[in-house]
Amino acid sequence: MGSNANVSHTINEDEQREFTNHINGVSNNSALLVAPAPVLAVAQLCTLPLSLFSKLPQIAKNHCTRSTGQLSTFAVVSQMGSCAA
Repeated sequence: MGSNANVSHTINEDEQREFTNHINGVSNNSALLVAPAPVLAVAQLCTLPLSLFSKLPQIAKNHCTRSTGQLSTFAVVSQMGSCAA
């Protein structure tokens, strides 16, 4: 069989209504976990240090091999920027 990569489909009003009803039903029936503001603040604050600590094994390997290998400076800076945002 061939690839469907270049196939597009525009949904009609009935399909859109059915999809919207499905999404609304799923979101209304799911239990949402609501964290208190102080807990959420601490969790958000921890994202940057966790991101940096997760890089330590790669940094150690790069230091030993004296090469950055496939390390992308753009990817690292982008991730740290998104954590800081």
